[in-house]
Amino acid sequence: MGLIHPENVDDWVRWRQRRMSPIRRIRGAFSSDPPPPVLTAPTGDLDVLVSIQSTNASNVAALLDPLRSLASARVGVLAERAVEGLHDRRVTSDPVDSVESLESRHGAIPVVVVPSGVAPAHRRAIEAARRADGRVFVVQHGLLTPFAPPLPRDCTLLAWSEADGEFWRAGRTDIDVRVVGSQLLWHAARRTAATVEPSGRPTFLGQLHAAELGRGELARVSFGFCRDHNAVYRPHPSEVDKVSRLQHALWQRRGIDFDASGIRLEDLATPVAAIFSTGILEAAAAGRPAWAYHPDPPPWVSEMWERYGLQRWGNEPTPPPPLPAVEPAVRVAEIVSSAIPV
Repeated sequence: MGLIHPENVDDWVRWRQRRMSPIRRIRGAFSSDPPPPVLTAPTGDLDVLVSIQSTNASNVAALLDPLRSLASARVGVLAERAVEGLHDRRVTSDPVDSVESLESRHGAIPVVVVPSGVAPAHRRAIEAARRADGRVFVVQHGLLTPFAPPLPRDCTLLAWSEADGEFWRAGRTDIDVRVVGSQLLWHAARRTAATVEPSGRPTFLGQLHAAELGRGELARVSFGFCRDHNAVYRPHPSEVDKVSRLQHALWQRRGIDFDASGIRLEDLATPVAAIFSTGILEAAAAGRPAWAYHPDPPPWVSEMWERYGLQRWGNEPTPPPPLPAVEPAVRVAEIVSSAIPV
């Protein structure tokens, strides 16, 4: 099974909106437009523009960690807010409301690095590269489902694996795939894992925010696992909306324990389970017992488990994922550097 949606980005956005629950659609209709992204960059022309959706762990690992090896390049970072500590030289942080305002301050943009081509900031960055006849690199930052957004045309995908590259390319001939591995999993594999009893009380990683499955199904599977296996529920950081909070309160009244420790996921010293969270592979990479769980998974979920080697609850734990010989962030930096005009 591959991607199951239109290749055109605008069509994909409309398709995804149709798949949203009525509550999510109503919330989106009344939400205000987000402020323009902020560019943190040295003054003058740029060699590379990185656009990042958020500063969560997966995005930082995939898009910002490579900047350590791009010290000699003039790099700008387009994000929802100013990004600190990325440059040794003097920088400015200014909102960017158009490609023209970007070009007026920093000239033509020869190389752009993005996690996808969907968010307005990413699309703005890609347009700037197109106008300069530049290169566009898409860096994979998480697990891929059939609902992943379409890749921008004529881009280079820096993928976790050959299987992921072919999956996301979906037979297109305008996409160049380079396998670099996952910086997120590279970090996880280098942590000292706490001693965990495989038969100990598990933690279930919440995904109520996920749009790939209906909220009812996500809630039913999550609650059922916690009830049947005496698991602790760990809400996803995005589970802060009113509906999620009401769901949490209901579960707590019905006897489900919640993880309120504040411990980072990578420091969690328990077995973990989830439906299709990246946290399963992170835990496995760190040497902790981890499983995928769904009592009756849709075919695409089963295919995803197989592609990433995720083991079902009840089997042996998920094995650590294979890692490349070269640190992924270093490899990404090498590939991006080679595209900067001399």
